[in-house]
Amino acid sequence: MVINGVSMLMLTQATTYVYFVVCVMLVGFSFGGLLVVFAPMVRMIFGAQHYNQNYGLLFIGYGIGAFVGPKISAYFYDATGQYTLGFIGAAILAVVAIVLVILAKKLAVKENK
Repeated sequence: MVINGVSMLMLTQATTYVYFVVCVMLVGFSFGGLLVVFAPMVRMIFGAQHYNQNYGLLFIGYGIGAFVGPKISAYFYDATGQYTLGFIGAAILAVVAIVLVILAKKLAVKENK
């Protein structure tokens, strides 16, 4: 999520082709890495008892984000003629996700004691 947030902020400054490609590669790497860690994160944070239901809920949220996110970004582009607000919004959401993961891990540790 850190790489994703930073690369989204980097995209706001992408003025050359090479820099843009590097930013997009970082977004792709972080996206692929994120999908790989979803399953173990859900099990680690919420446990194995209701793993299937929790993992399903996570992917419902992922699907909603995949549908709504581009529409919000398109709205920002239509309103401003740039994708900058969409990139900033995505970076903010990455920070929120990091905070939520930290909180969920702390909650899981408390419940396991």
